[in-house]
Amino acid sequence: IRNQLIGKSSVIDSIQDVTVRKKLSKHYIEVAEQAKTVIMILARDTAERQMHHYQTKYNMEMNRVWQYEKTLPPDQRLTPTMIHVMEKCLANIDARLEYIYKCSITI
Repeated sequence: IRNQLIGKSSVIDSIQDVTVRKKLSKHYIEVAEQAKTVIMILARDTAERQMHHYQTKYNMEMNRVWQYEKTLPPDQRLTPTMIHVMEKCLANIDARLEYIYKCSITI
């Protein structure tokens, strides 16, 4: 199955010596798997950096929203019910994003 996922090299397949061909083929597969692993690690690290960047940006924006909310006159502020609904929606979004992130790590 490993060979099918990585593909074959026509150059290696053209080698007449079976022992050399098998060794090179095995090495080719190992190198390809290592490269795939490195690429996946880089992709994960990039995703984590982006996640942290956007989480920080989100936190800053939410702080601005709540600071602005505090400056409003009482009759213009969000009701406790509205705040609860917003917090629940945001918690659902956070949970979904965390689930997606965890799924992407296991791939």
